Amino acid sequence: MAYRDTVNLPELLCRRLEEVDADLPREMIMPTAQVLMDAEVTSICGAEYRE
Repeated sequence: MAYRDTVNLPELLCRRLEEVDADLPREMIMPTAQVLMDAEVTSICGAEYRE
């Protein structure tokens, strides 16, 4: 019995992304983008959230 002990990660990811809902990448990126935008606004304004 022969088997491959390596995984082609880009191929695997592409296949999984084709199978899942198109909103999944957006849902994964939105929280990070929100944190980055909040940090940028805080640094520009010099005030923390709700100050």
